[in-house]
Amino acid sequence: MHSFGQDLKVYTVGGYGNSETMLYYVSLSDSYPYSENESEQDSIIPDEYLGDLENTEMLHFELKSEYRKRFMSQLKIAESDSVFVYFQQQDSVAAFAVSDLSLMAMINMYYSNYDGPVTFYDYVIGFDFSTIQNGDFVVIGTQNPFQTGKLKPVLWQETQTDQFPANTKLEPEYHNVQPMEVGKTYVSTSDNYTYYVQALIHEGRFIGRKLAVVHTFRKDIVLDYFLMDGESASSAPLNGIQTDSSISEFYQFAGELFIGKPPVIYGFQFESFGCPAIYFLNQNSRPIQTLCDNRH
Repeated sequence: MHSFGQDLKVYTVGGYGNSETMLYYVSLSDSYPYSENESEQDSIIPDEYLGDLENTEMLHFELKSEYRKRFMSQLKIAESDSVFVYFQQQDSVAAFAVSDLSLMAMINMYYSNYDGPVTFYDYVIGFDFSTIQNGDFVVIGTQNPFQTGKLKPVLWQETQTDQFPANTKLEPEYHNVQPMEVGKTYVSTSDNYTYYVQALIHEGRFIGRKLAVVHTFRKDIVLDYFLMDGESASSAPLNGIQTDSSISEFYQFAGELFIGKPPVIYGFQFESFGCPAIYFLNQNSRPIQTLCDNRH
């Protein structure tokens, strides 16, 4: 199995705050090699922001000097690196110098004073994106990994149920709901691929979708996945079926996103406890699990 999903660390942009004050950031906490021995890691957060604090609501501050240096060195991020941001709606890429971005520490939104003294684990740490505010995917390094001009929204049309590809998986690997019936089936085509999604029904209730992608000319199945709803994930609306025709309302996109990698497809689920996945159109490639520090 190819490890394309592990070759790239892809981050997403998050928001921190409320309607009056909102900070945008790219969390790096998912990548930080925390140690079980807390004393070895205390120095990434100044002592004044640890322990019994009176007010932790919207607590955030910039990590400077030795704290920034220690954190960045653990992630092997150099000040000379760049932060590459892919903007989906504009299909464009922008690069920002690491040295120009503030490194912020924010108390995670689920922390409560009832949880006890504040430790470094209670902070989300990442680059301040408040002047940028959006961007769909972020990669940090020396070279731009993103392709432009070859990623498009997937526009669905309803089709007959029997048009869904045969010889696909019969049931999800980690979901034991039975009986499971199929509902409406939708199809979309591009130059090289045909995409299918099929609703899954249990006792009259929608519980997820089955996704299959077929190479138009070779006729082989390049992606075969169950995308199940549950406590940790819920299904996104389908473009053109449950959304209007504006690209700002589109969720599913497919095409070439990464230079030198297989085409991808994504945008099928909202994650409650995890981070969105990007699926390669290649049966032998692992998906990319994006990094967003979605802790609860």
